[in-house]
Amino acid sequence: MQIVVVSDVEEALSFAADSILDSIRSAWERGAAAHLVLSGGRTGSAMGAVIARHLADPRPDVLHLWFSDERFVEHENSERNDTAIIDDFADVGCSVSIHRYSTPSEMDLPSAAISYARDLRLGLDGRDFDAVVLSVGEDGHIASVFPDRPFVVDDVFAISDSPKPPSERLSLSLARIARTRNCIVLALGEPKAAVLMRTLAKDVKLPLVALSQMTKISLITDQQVGNDDARSQP
Repeated sequence: MQIVVVSDVEEALSFAADSILDSIRSAWERGAAAHLVLSGGRTGSAMGAVIARHLADPRPDVLHLWFSDERFVEHENSERNDTAIIDDFADVGCSVSIHRYSTPSEMDLPSAAISYARDLRLGLDGRDFDAVVLSVGEDGHIASVFPDRPFVVDDVFAISDSPKPPSERLSLSLARIARTRNCIVLALGEPKAAVLMRTLAKDVKLPLVALSQMTKISLITDQQVGNDDARSQP
């Protein structure tokens, strides 16, 4: 795991966006559609906005936008994470194909997980994601994979008893997230310092530690943790 220490949130978003945009453009240069996974929350929304601003120039390429997880609520519900991100991508210059999780009015929770897994199989056709960007929670969760719980092996899973409300959620599994060319995890703000220390101590209960054993991760933080050998500057 590469740990990149930055001075503030703005620098973190800029550094992450540059890396993600490189991955997207690399796919386009190969003549392929690009596949990007974003997470929700304040950090995820801010990250999406930065990326979208850099895709304003018109071009005949396709970007598939996937989501690491989502609350199982209706599309118009204010608790929905993907809405703000989708709005940010409304005016980009490329063609955007958006893959949203289903809602309670469309199907039940287990069926919604099966449906999104099917969309992944059809949309990716055996490919890895080009880039995944996640934010780690204060409790150490990434996507809706929470610490101290068994890790699911299916591509997508439903959770009906989330320790963080609302209780019903849908999420990509660690195994599916790990299938990417570029995985970036943001850990911003002083409340994340404790989980960063646990990560550096390789606490196997943390999803981030488990993910780091599956794929290479760039962990971007504004917290001074760990030793100099574990850190780099952007």
